[in-house]
Amino acid sequence: MACFTSERPLLGIRELAGMLDMSPATTHRYVSALATQGYLERDVSTSRYRLSLGALDLGMTALNATGLCMHAHPELEKLTERTRYTVALVCSTDWRSCWSTRCQVRAEGSER
Repeated sequence: MACFTSERPLLGIRELAGMLDMSPATTHRYVSALATQGYLERDVSTSRYRLSLGALDLGMTALNATGLCMHAHPELEKLTERTRYTVALVCSTDWRSCWSTRCQVRAEGSER
């Protein structure tokens, strides 16, 4: 799944096979399994694949498992209350950013 980037969001079986140094047949089996599980989706117009929202959900699950969001959330809430701005915690790896958690300003009298 790491072959997909913002510069290369769509990849075909042969492209993936070359990048992974695998046969197209083996690559197709893996891609089919990932698509069945909801991590990849096929673009019907090009027959190429892209990451799906299932991949995002998997990444968020991994991020949440680190405890980062749990530990940062109280501080984000304090910052939101103090500044009255919506704040977000973003972590960056390999020059790519991923959204992890945010706190929004709530209207006066509303519940959290």
